[in-house]
Parts: sequence; C-alpha cells; structure tokens
Amino acid sequence: MKSQELAKEILKNVGTESNINSLVHCVTRLRFKLLDNSKANKSSIEDLEGVISVVESGGQFQVVIGNTVGDVYKEIIKLTNLVDKNREINKEVKDKSSIGHKALDLISAIFAPVLGILISVSILKGLLSILVYLNYISTNSGTYQILHAVEDSALYFMPILIALTAAKKFGASEFIALTLGATLVYPGIINFISKSVGSDFLGVPVKGIDYSFTFIPIVIAIFILSKLEKFLNKGMNENLKPFLMPLICLIIMVPLTFTVIGPIATIITKAVGIGYNLVYNLSPILVGAMVGASWQALVIGGIHWGAMPIIINNLSLYGVDTFMALVISASLGQGGAVLGVLLKTKNKNIRKIAISTISTGLLGITEPSIYGVTLKYKTPFICASIGGAVGGAIAGYSGSATMGYVIPGVLTLPVYFGKGFEGLIIAVVTSYMLAAILSFITFKDPVEKDNIIIEENMSIEENSNSEKTSKIETIVSPLNGEIKELSKVSDKVFAEGALGKGIAIVPLEGKLVSPVNGIVSVAFPTGHAVGITSDDGAEILIHIGFDTVSLKGKYFKLNVTQGEFVKKGDLLVEFDINKIENEGFDITTPIVITNTENYCNVIPINQGLVKINDDILILEE
Repeated sequence: MKSQELAKEILKNVGTESNINSLVHCVTRLRFKLLDNSKANKSSIEDLEGVISVVESGGQFQVVIGNTVGDVYKEIIKLTNLVDKNREINKEVKDKSSIGHKALDLISAIFAPVLGILISVSILKGLLSILVYLNYISTNSGTYQILHAVEDSALYFMPILIALTAAKKFGASEFIALTLGATLVYPGIINFISKSVGSDFLGVPVKGIDYSFTFIPIVIAIFILSKLEKFLNKGMNENLKPFLMPLICLIIMVPLTFTVIGPIATIITKAVGIGYNLVYNLSPILVGAMVGASWQALVIGGIHWGAMPIIINNLSLYGVDTFMALVISASLGQGGAVLGVLLKTKNKNIRKIAISTISTGLLGITEPSIYGVTLKYKTPFICASIGGAVGGAIAGYSGSATMGYVIPGVLTLPVYFGKGFEGLIIAVVTSYMLAAILSFITFKDPVEKDNIIIEENMSIEENSNSEKTSKIETIVSPLNGEIKELSKVSDKVFAEGALGKGIAIVPLEGKLVSPVNGIVSVAFPTGHAVGITSDDGAEILIHIGFDTVSLKGKYFKLNVTQGEFVKKGDLLVEFDINKIENEGFDITTPIVITNTENYCNVIPINQGLVKINDDILILEE
C-alpha cells in the first residue's frame, strides 16, 4: 500500500482528524495522542498492509510502521491541519493520564522530532573519528573543519532545537522560544560571562555557565514561557500583541533563565549524570546484562523513551554515553533470533517474514522482528533477550561508549569508536550468534502441524472409494491475544473438552469479533458469551473468561442480538479486561466447536500471539 493510501486509512481508523490531539513520529512509529481512544479501530489498523502492529502505551496510540514511517507521517500532515491545530488543541484538552504516561509523552514529543538529525550527525561524527585515527584526514584541514561543524552544530545548538519542539508541546510561541534558545548560546554573551568576574543583571549575579549541548535548562524555560504567555494574553490589546508580547516575554525570560532557571537546571543536569554513573559504576557487567535483557521489552511498551534524556544528558556532560553501548546488543540479539528461526523453519509464511525483517534488525530497527517473529512465537524473544544480556555484560565490562545518539545497529558502529570499541564488537557478535543458536535449538516450527493437515488431506484424496468428499473450514481469531491450549485452562469443563474441542486465547484487547460468517445462535444478555453457527455449519461458542456470568453484564457491552447475521470481523462484544481481572476473574477465553462430533479433526494451527483474523483452527469433516 502506498504511503498516501496508508495515511488515509490510518487517519480514518483513528477517528479522523477531529479525534487527534497531537501526532509525532519516531524511527518506526506514528505516535498519536487521541482525544478518545475508544473511537480508534485498532484491529482495522493492524490489518492494513504496511502496518506492523498497534501499541497503546505511555498515553499514546502508537502505530508501528517501520522504515517508511516518515513518508506516512508527511502524507497525514498533508491531509490535515495538525501542525496548526496541535498547540490550540493541547490548550483545550485536559490530560487525564498518569504521571508516568505524561512524562513519556513529554519526552517523546520533545525529542522525537529531532531524533533523525541527532542520529545523522552522530554517524558523521563517528566516521570522522575513524578517518582521523587512520590518518586519512587532518584535523587542521578545511575538509575536516567543515564536516566537524556539521556533526557538532546540532548538539552544540541543542537549546535552539529543543526550544522549537518544547514550544510546540507546551503551546508557547515558537519564534519567541527560538530566540530564547538562541540567546543561551549567543557567542558574545557566552564569552562575556565566562571571562568576566562578578557578572550580574541589575545586581543579580549571573553564573558563568555554558548552555551549549544542554536541554534541561531550555525545557524548563519554555515551560515557564508558555505560562507567562498565557497570563499576558488575558489582558493584552490585540493590536499591540504582535510586537509587545515577544518584547515583554524576552525581557522577562532571558534574564530569568540566566540568573535562576539556568543555574538550577544545571544542578539537576549534573545530578542526573552523577546518579547514572553511580549506578553504572556499581557493576558495569550487571547493569549491562540487565539493560541488554530488558531493553526490547521496554521498546514494546514504548517506555524506552524514558532513557533518552539520560543519554543526551551524558553526551552533553561527558561527550560520550555508555548506556547506548549496552543497548546495541539487545537490538542485534533480536536479529540473531530471527536468523535462528529462518534457518529452522520450513513454513513459507514464517520464512517470508523472517527474510524481510533480518535486514532491518541489523540496522537496529527491531519492531518488525519483534512483532513479526520473535514475540509472536515467544521462545525467539527469550533467546534474543539472553543474547542481549550476555552482549550487554561484555560491553559493560569493556567500558564501551558512544559519542552520539544513534539507532543501535551495524551501520552506526563507527559512532562507538574509541575506548572499549573492540569489546563492543565482541559483544554484538556474541549477542547475535548466541541468540541465533538458542533460537534455532528451541524454536518449534508450526510447519509440523501443517504437515499433519497435509498428510491427512492427501490420505483422504487418495481414498477414491470413499463416498464422502473432504471438507475443510478455517476459523480465524476473534481476539487480539495469546494462544493457550484448551487443556491447560483453569476451568475443568472446558479443559476436558466436555463442551467440544477448540482453543483458548488470553485477550490483550477488550474487543471480540466474529470469527466466521454466520448467524448469532446464542447471545447471552450478560455479554459474557456468544454462540455462532457458521455458514458451513460449525457451531462455535466463545466464552469470555470463567465464571464471568456472575458479573451480571457489568464491564460487558453486547453489540449483537440472537438471530442476527454477522460477517467475519463484525464486533460482537466489548469488555473491560482490567476491571474484570480486578474483580478476581480469569479472563482466558475459550473458543470451542460444540458440534465437534460432526468433524473428523479439530486442529489448532497457531501459537503465541495472534491478531484478529489470524487462522487458529481447521475443521475437517
């Protein structure tokens, strides 16, 4: 699907532009802040060609796309007025999310727009370091000086870049914010303050602090600027506002930043750096193992953004960062796990997905590998985490570090050039190979089940004397969730197959859709269970949770009536997973064929994580 078409479909299924509070994107994801998440059709978006997955985390509705996310973002911006509307909507909407979600949303909104430029200049910085080390270029040459200016300027003028993104987030005037950021790194004032003794502003001391490469002072300053603008807006004449507002804001905010905000923010900046180093230096090996093992789990939840301020802060304080050196093994571990699956599987669909995600995994873009292969089949994800832990421990032991912010992949290895570089190479190779070997050994190829089906079909076809013709019906998943064997559920009636053969799913989203085209044969008023008779005669019972009938319909919304015709994918029931579980109920949902006796075989054909419309059962007559 082309970027323009995909943008239109995504826009339609998030509830249109009217439901969007704000939109930013990172390397692989569109990050929506929606006014009402219930208006978004998550399953429809996940089914779109070009969408890898949809994640709701950190107060954001995240659409995982991959390498082409920038193109899709641009098309959405063309189709909407989001750039102009974001600031006004942010003023009107009261955010009811948790403090943690607000923090992650703030970090991603401020840093995501500058991520691409930071990665680019960091790669150039690494390449220049290698060229200088190999004596291919002199630091005194004009070539080096020009390229050095390119790679150094984005970080040096960080306050200006962050001023713009922070202004958009906080709803401040962008040009006033840019001027404030530029003032902090204005060469004349930096030289004056650093060389002068006893500098002051109207008698208030001004400390000689260099704000280049920093971001915390400007973020705090822009936040206060947004509040000041809001206050001044109330009583200022509209005709005077275009020039009087910037004048008053800058006269107040620039001195306030140099005398109060900057010194306090600098203390915070140094405290964060010291705190990180204290933890890291306790045991670099242990910290490396922990980060390497857990990093991709944080990526899934979008929580990894919380580490970005630490990384940027380390770079501004010390010129290098050790945290990213621990992360790269986790990324390469995912790629190694996919390689192991590729070498093991004979399933054509799995091979196709694995081949397409291996290259992106090596580049450090792991979402396609995670959602397409490793997390879906569970054991490869565990193997990748083990590889990441071992690689992280080696990188920690070696004291490896990066000189810039990058996507942790093979192409960005030059940015890690310096102390511990050899150890880092050993770490990433070990992580990749170990994850591949473990994944190859432990992965259970679903093709084995497919072979059973094929062999049985062949035996039926070869029986030319049989009066019956083999008939196969496929049942798709009515839920987004994780497959569980029916025999392992907690309810004995279902586990023993008393109601029929089938499968169970632990739902991850409170939406149940029809797995077939057919008639609703049973629709319990409490909404906890639905029966459907398919067009081909399969009688399917879907029971949401165990003993949930006792809730008497609380937390369930039934959307169909008995006797109603439904199509595959039609919404049957909406339910609140968290509230049901908080009441003490097991939300595991059996999907059973109650007329099992009419079939020769009822065969589960999937495992791990499934999405709505994935095949889960094959019925053979």
